[in-house]
Amino acid sequence: MSYPSKLLSRNETVIVEFHPYWSILVPPFVVMIACLGVLAGVAFVFPSSPLWLLESLGVLCVIPVVWFGLRVFQRQTTSLVVTNLRLALQTGILVKKGWDARLERINDVSFDQSLWGRIFRVGDIYIDTGGEAGTKAVTRVPHPDGIKALIFERQSARIQELRSDPMQTGPNYIPRVVEGPGQGESLVDPLEPSSQSRLTVVEQLERLDQLRARSVITNEEFELEKARLLGKN
Repeated sequence: MSYPSKLLSRNETVIVEFHPYWSILVPPFVVMIACLGVLAGVAFVFPSSPLWLLESLGVLCVIPVVWFGLRVFQRQTTSLVVTNLRLALQTGILVKKGWDARLERINDVSFDQSLWGRIFRVGDIYIDTGGEAGTKAVTRVPHPDGIKALIFERQSARIQELRSDPMQTGPNYIPRVVEGPGQGESLVDPLEPSSQSRLTVVEQLERLDQLRARSVITNEEFELEKARLLGKN
């Protein structure tokens, strides 16, 4: 079941979608096969068994069959989606839950694999977005190391896009560098009322520090820009 297009914003496209690894189907499948085997064995070995016994075993076999069906549906309705703008997690069969984080707000991605996880290439990933959201755990995903690399790759592409596109808006907007008349370069936001005026050095340093805190720029880039601004002051 693919991620609903109605949940995507304008200019947002799905890069890849992951579902929980097929190993979540193993426990109910094993129990279902065992129950059906017992039922078939009793009917074959003891053909004269009372009907109520066979009916009772048949009713018991319904439970793992339903369990297996629910797990299949759960796997199909649980997805981790990587788009060009964000990560989105959707879970739930009857009651749906959703979580998403913009790529530029992700601080760190780590993963955990047991010995069996390494053999079957499955594990858990942990996405740190900082603030109130904290760390989000996504369990039983295939190729967690590959997912981690993909997230960082898309995050890097997104940050470069934000740096190069001055018309990006919203809480994650990154101020652009423009040149004011006779004033040289300054960090301004063209969407704010004061966009046509030069920001003070202190205001520019505050914005640079915010970008550094969100890992949009590196410490080296911050120090270079800081030295440039203080040298012009």
